[in-house]
Amino acid sequence: PITPCLVAAGLWPSTPVHLVLAFTIKLLAFYLQLFADCMAPNEAFCETLQQFHAVRGVFHCNDKGRPIEDPFCHAWAVATQWYQLGMIMITSHLECALHEAWCLLIPDLLSLQVSEYIHQPTSDSTLCPTCFGGEEWGSNMKIFPDILVQLDGNFHHRCNLSGGTGPSFYSPLLFLDDMYVSKVGCEMEAMQMATQPNAVQKATTLVEEVVAACWDSFKAAQEKDSQGVPGFHDEKGLVVCSCMHDVPLLICNITTPGEHQMYVIALIC
Repeated sequence: PITPCLVAAGLWPSTPVHLVLAFTIKLLAFYLQLFADCMAPNEAFCETLQQFHAVRGVFHCNDKGRPIEDPFCHAWAVATQWYQLGMIMITSHLECALHEAWCLLIPDLLSLQVSEYIHQPTSDSTLCPTCFGGEEWGSNMKIFPDILVQLDGNFHHRCNLSGGTGPSFYSPLLFLDDMYVSKVGCEMEAMQMATQPNAVQKATTLVEEVVAACWDSFKAAQEKDSQGVPGFHDEKGLVVCSCMHDVPLLICNITTPGEHQMYVIALIC
């Protein structure tokens, strides 16, 4: 196979099997560090690469000899993804080897599973030391609460049914299990059904047409308009819970049309 030869030469292929382009590993590492520091978009970086080549008289053409409008964007996105997967798998193997070596020195570590050693739950103080690093809790809510969180959902991060689950190489620490979120939703529906017969409808001064128009304009809560193509996406978006310093604390998948209250309750409880 040509892929091991390319990696040995310092090149990383765009795909592991049917490769089209290969990039230097140093360039991939540089971009990932650049993305981590200043969130450089993939499209802008690929456009810079194309301009860098064009100034030096290098143009990428198709089979008919015509210049390709965007020769790097797709291949670069796939290459960075596979490079990250490879680095995570290498890190996992190294941690397993270190764990086995430590077990020879400290027999008590034998009772600790390797998976628990690698994927230990991240504490709140590690996520945001400013919010969760204090020692005193229970301040006056009217003055200033201990922790302020913000939640928002978007429908731009979707998962196609045809994409499958992908390789099992990493256990996410921030994502809530979909079964847990669904269980919270079922419990909320049961409580609503139990209190619905005795519920008293609050009087409102707004006309029903105004309330209906406001409801129709709130796109995020629309259940009739399924976000994404029906039967094409199994995960329609994400809901993120972050602290006041924009540090993500918990994330859950949106699996229903619209943003339901169960996502908020599941994230903050």
